[in-house]
Amino acid sequence: MIKCILIYNARLVDESMDTAGSVLIVDGKIRFVFQGYCTSGKTAEELAKTILKEDGIEENCSLELFNANNLTVMPAFIDMHVHFRYPGQTQKEDLNSGLHAAIAGGFGTVVTMPNTNPVVSSVDMALQIDKEASAFGLARVIQTVSITKDFEGTDISHLDELDEKFIPVITEDGHDVASAAVMLDGMTVASKKGIVVSCHCEDNELA
Repeated sequence: MIKCILIYNARLVDESMDTAGSVLIVDGKIRFVFQGYCTSGKTAEELAKTILKEDGIEENCSLELFNANNLTVMPAFIDMHVHFRYPGQTQKEDLNSGLHAAIAGGFGTVVTMPNTNPVVSSVDMALQIDKEASAFGLARVIQTVSITKDFEGTDISHLDELDEKFIPVITEDGHDVASAAVMLDGMTVASKKGIVVSCHCEDNELA
């Protein structure tokens, strides 16, 4: 059976609307959005079945109805800077606690910083963390990689291995790169690969 959920009588909010409506979710993906209130659960069910019948899956669909009673339904947020402290600092945070906090706050994607122990400075390490995080089935984790190897400030050779499809962001997080020349080299590599460079943009000598 295909799992189908209809959330009805909700307040739907995104970049293009703020209105009463319903959302039909089929097999984990939004299939249809209806605008307006439903006078009853039966009306909501008939709306959903109209779409499911068009798709030819009405008989194979297990439909669940959820009356939102004016609760707001909106796309999940993205947090571009989080610290899950994994690996090596799990006395502060870990994947389990960080991911549950994320979804409790409405965040569907989080970008985790590399200032862990050890520092995330390789593709293999970043992808392993992404894999472990995805096993929870909660928010999506995008693990960043350090601009310089182990935050030591000079070696950016590991950036040559990066692929924007898997590692879209690099950062030195709170450390930043002291050498303007090294930073320029790192940004040049990132630019050629289409990778975002995130930094605090502060002069350590002034700070």
